[in-house]
Amino acid sequence: MRVTLEGMVIDLGSIVISDANTRTADAQDDRCIGIDNLSITSELYSSDYENTGGLTDWTTANAGRYTPIIAEDASGNHYMTVNQDQRYNNGTTLTNNSISGSALAGENFTLEFDMKIGRSTQNGSNDQPDANFTVYDAANTALFTLTDKRNATEWYIDIPRISQETIALSGTGSNQALDALTWYHYKLSYTGGRLYVTITSQDGSTTYWRKGYTITSSGGLSKMTFVTSRYYANFAFDNLKVSAYANTNFSVS
Repeated sequence: MRVTLEGMVIDLGSIVISDANTRTADAQDDRCIGIDNLSITSELYSSDYENTGGLTDWTTANAGRYTPIIAEDASGNHYMTVNQDQRYNNGTTLTNNSISGSALAGENFTLEFDMKIGRSTQNGSNDQPDANFTVYDAANTALFTLTDKRNATEWYIDIPRISQETIALSGTGSNQALDALTWYHYKLSYTGGRLYVTITSQDGSTTYWRKGYTITSSGGLSKMTFVTSRYYANFAFDNLKVSAYANTNFSVS
């Protein structure tokens, strides 16, 4: 492996690089190492759903279906979820526009959040996906999508027009109460035409996904959506943060 830093090339041979928050790097995810050492310059947007007066930055497309609410767990932490009594209805789309313009096209950014997601109980005659979560770029084009694979634990990680891969995430089953679902931490970082995707446990101790992709999008952010086409899906969201970082000229090849 070679590291390039401001024009200098350093041959690290077989040295293994890792940190406390990510698994040991291997050939598959060497390309992501530089993204762990970002120089954050500013926080562009954040929401931890504390002290919001019960207001949330998510909206539902259909009144009475999956209405976004603020909930509180046993430790006193507040988070956004959906009205659990409305999950038996037909599907809808939840939208969060709060990140619109927080990162402009071409700018380096990192988007982080915690999420619980549970697939729906799908009507077999309907060929729509049970549930999906999507982040859109500044051009309102899908940048990253997590799509239900109609399997008890498996989902597709979609990088539109680039890649579709399978990830197994326990605690994401259908018709599950919130307490039965698992929090995961997601981080999307964009720089110079590349998108880096990391999925970990909420505390960062275990990494489930860590890859970089060369994409056609010029980046930026416009919105996020959660879509379910049928019954009993579930969704919770917390600790949203968009950050800008300096171009450190750090790359790994």
